[in-house]
Amino acid sequence: MTTAPNGADVRLVAPVGVGSQDRNSAVATGIALVTGAALLWFLACLAVLRRQLELVQSAGTGRDEPDGRDGG
Repeated sequence: MTTAPNGADVRLVAPVGVGSQDRNSAVATGIALVTGAALLWFLACLAVLRRQLELVQSAGTGRDEPDGRDGG
C-alpha cells in the first residue's frame, strides 16, 4: 500500500459494494440481448414454418405459386 501526496492511503481494490451497479447493469444488458436474440430466432422460425405450410397447401391444391407472386 502506498500513500498519496495528501497523506491518504491508495488501494488497488474497491471497497465492498462499489461497482455492483455496473455489474447489475451488465447483467440487465445481457438479459436484454439474449431475449432479443431469442425473439428474433423465434420469429425467423415462424416465418420458415409459415412458408413451408404455404408450400404444402399449394402442392395440395395444384398451384405453382402459393402467394400468387412471380418467382423471378
